[in-house]
Amino acid sequence: MRGDGSGGGTGNYKLVGQGTSNGDEIREAGAIPQLVAMVSDAITQGPMTAGAAVDDLMVAEYALGTLAHLGMQRTANQEALCEAGGLSMLVDILSSVPPEDQCARYADSILTVMAMSSQSAQIKQNVVDATAELPDDIFEHYRELALFLGRGACDSYSTAVNNAGAGMLACVICTDEIVCDQPSRTLPCGHSFHYCCITDWLRYGSTCPTCRFSVRSPLRRRQPWHT
Repeated sequence: MRGDGSGGGTGNYKLVGQGTSNGDEIREAGAIPQLVAMVSDAITQGPMTAGAAVDDLMVAEYALGTLAHLGMQRTANQEALCEAGGLSMLVDILSSVPPEDQCARYADSILTVMAMSSQSAQIKQNVVDATAELPDDIFEHYRELALFLGRGACDSYSTAVNNAGAGMLACVICTDEIVCDQPSRTLPCGHSFHYCCITDWLRYGSTCPTCRFSVRSPLRRRQPWHT
């Protein structure tokens, strides 16, 4: 697995954001099960819920961030995630980690992408099955996911705003802040996203991930990830 000394976290995260071919390299190297195991170990040890060491939290976050990018790139990456037990891991995060935690945001993003835009009907069904036991009150915090699972209403959508900074928008696809020096795109409905994130998103559909506004001219040309 590609890495930089932090459990393969930041190295893979940066690599996968630079293009689909790099995501293929990560999958073919067998890194997806390792990333899932990395996060699963963190859940088992409870570091995300009670006084976690900063390094442990960062490893889990980078691993989930990498999986989020991989899930947007290819159905094969989603299949590898399912085969590695990733769905149960993501559901465990939603049920045990505070919704404002970055790990929970990534878990929500991954499941939402798979439920909404996977090219595999089986993967979509796998997500429905994996989340079936989650209580309805959990979905009050994950309304976009609830909608695509048939457990929410269209009027439950809202623009994602980072509460840590007044007026700072967050890209609902990757859940990171949209800062001034990053390429971004605002759709006709008014919602903004990282350019790379919305480019990948619109390869699989033609609706805004926040409000489902129809985008009649989906982006087709990929752009490199800017760091």
